[in-house]
Amino acid sequence: MELILINHSKLKVTMSAEDMHTYAISCDTMDYGKESTRGAFRALLEEARQQTGFDAQHDRIFVQVYPVRAEGANSMSQSSESCR
Repeated sequence: MELILINHSKLKVTMSAEDMHTYAISCDTMDYGKESTRGAFRALLEEARQQTGFDAQHDRIFVQVYPVRAEGANSMSQSSESCR
């Protein structure tokens, strides 16, 4: 998994198929209405906080997910602070 801190309110995450398997998510089954997806994103954001300092714990998060080659995915996470 690659975590790139773009700025204090934007994070880019690139996950391989193996990473997505580890978090038990896929582009086809990802649904924020499911507790399993929310849990995966909480774990992913905690890892991002530890590695990059990206902390949106008290903000709403806007997430965009794009499938990429080899069954992985790119995800852009943005805190609501910058969405206003």
